[in-house]
Amino acid sequence: MVRGLQKAFVQSECDIAEAIIKKNFANFSAWHYRGKLMPIIYQDLPNELLTIPLEKIKSDLDMLQHALFTDPKDQSSWNYHEWLISLILPI
Repeated sequence: MVRGLQKAFVQSECDIAEAIIKKNFANFSAWHYRGKLMPIIYQDLPNELLTIPLEKIKSDLDMLQHALFTDPKDQSSWNYHEWLISLILPI
């Protein structure tokens, strides 16, 4: 369980990763880091069927849409997309 200051730190790190992504969609490290932090942020939500709330997944899919249109050949956003979709449609 992540508490208080730890959760605030993880949230701020996730926000920083998002800001970096918005400046440069091809930053694989920022996409990867965000994917590692998001489950930590939302791990304490009660009665959730998904690891991350559906609204947050939708929000990230919107961000991904911009990344994929900007640079469709860059693998960074595609890797994050694959992970995000796996949260909704597990194999």
